Amino acid sequence: MLARRASIDIVYQGVSITADIAKDLLSFGYTDNASGTSDSIAISLKDDTGKWISTWAPEQGDKLKASIRTTNWRYDGDSQRLDCGTFMVDEPEYAGRPRTLSLNAAAIPSSNDFRDTAKSRTWEKVTTKKLADDIASNAGLSLYYDTAKVYTISYLEQSEQPDSAFLADVCGKYGLSLKIYNDKIVIFSEQEYEAKEPIATITEQMTEGNWTAKKSLTETGYGACELTYTPPDSGEKVQYMFNPNLAPKKILRINQDVASVAEAEIVAKAELRKANVKQYALSFTVPGNVTLIASSTVIVLGFGVFDGKYYIDKVDHGIGSGFASSVDVHRVLEGGY
Repeated sequence: MLARRASIDIVYQGVSITADIAKDLLSFGYTDNASGTSDSIAISLKDDTGKWISTWAPEQGDKLKASIRTTNWRYDGDSQRLDCGTFMVDEPEYAGRPRTLSLNAAAIPSSNDFRDTAKSRTWEKVTTKKLADDIASNAGLSLYYDTAKVYTISYLEQSEQPDSAFLADVCGKYGLSLKIYNDKIVIFSEQEYEAKEPIATITEQMTEGNWTAKKSLTETGYGACELTYTPPDSGEKVQYMFNPNLAPKKILRINQDVASVAEAEIVAKAELRKANVKQYALSFTVPGNVTLIASSTVIVLGFGVFDGKYYIDKVDHGIGSGFASSVDVHRVLEGGY
């Protein structure tokens, strides 16, 4: 049996520093989020020679690419690679003694105003895809719009809000998910991704007892959504009910600004999903597994009433004294809602 090995490859400002990192590596962590929160990496290095705090000191805004490699991990001769993506250095932090460097980096670009500059502007008759494309171009990113759901918005106002937060709000309102990966803005439908084939089966035995499961009873488990809004041309309140069930026991009631019945339906569906994905949640840790990727689905078995198909919300891949993957998932919603 050959030795199992997990390692990292780092390209820093266009130069491979993999060998230099390997000599001083204490730990490496990669957080892969499906949407809503930036992916990130955290690298901890020993600095016995002082190079990381002097001649090799990282600067805020530096760009790096990271990947995880495994060798003989599943069987002799096995080789796998996980591309973590492109990141910008955020806040290098040093400590001593012994002297160490903690290097944190995020997938959201920090070298432009995408994240930090508040803006005010308006759009008329713009599609969600065109809006995302405009914001991506301004941020120096490309757009990967991975869904057929393209909505036309009659009027949209951005008021003293950075592009990153504004686009995330728009996507959330219309039931779309947003992620920054490898210098791309990725927009997709979580509902469509939930329908994909599972990439793996996770059993309770695989976790070695390292798991938690929770079923929430409050503010989730709704059968329908009632949205109250005021059409701009009438001034009188209107109620729209999205009811995928014949006899819902719980109704989610919300107030939102929408311009039409068609928009009310889109928003009501999005809000119903957003509430109901909280009902069944699992967290587990397994031996390092680079095939576990956020926004994929898995089957879980051996968890009693929690068995079923789940969507991966987040994966933390950690390399230190060993290699482990910690995963947060929610149960796939039957019928999408």
